[in-house]
Amino acid sequence: MAEETNTPVPEEKSRPDVENEESGKSTIVYRAGKYFLILAILAAQLVGAWYLVDNYYEPMQAWIQNARDGEPVFYQMDQMVVNPANTNGQRYLMVEISLELENNRALERLEQQKYRLRHTINEALTSRTVEQLVQAEERERMRSEMTNLINELTGPGSVRNLYYSKYVMQ
Repeated sequence: MAEETNTPVPEEKSRPDVENEESGKSTIVYRAGKYFLILAILAAQLVGAWYLVDNYYEPMQAWIQNARDGEPVFYQMDQMVVNPANTNGQRYLMVEISLELENNRALERLEQQKYRLRHTINEALTSRTVEQLVQAEERERMRSEMTNLINELTGPGSVRNLYYSKYVMQ
């Protein structure tokens, strides 16, 4: 058997002046390449954005305006009189609600669901106590809740805003 000897293999002597010179050039090229690539990407995005805005701005603007289908439509609900929770018929709330709707299609859907809508609003109002109904924060919370309930019946985004035309607690 032959004996193995661990003799170090002589390394090639490197010339520090050549190695540093090559790595210095590659570092400069690498750094310049990065900046060039970033500038090229930004320039391409700028040209692409300019092209899209120049060619498609007016058609998109017209499409957005037509999607709204004109001015908002207002709908005045009939006056409602409800007994708040825990009053045993001793107190009542008289409320009249006006709705700002997205368009005429939303008004048609609302008309189809009118009785269901009245029932839903009646349930929301009668579930509140007198103390809740007189607080301004609770009225705002109710406004938001009723808007969401109406949007569930008539379609998302149908109601832009809900206004209390009359709100009398007796």
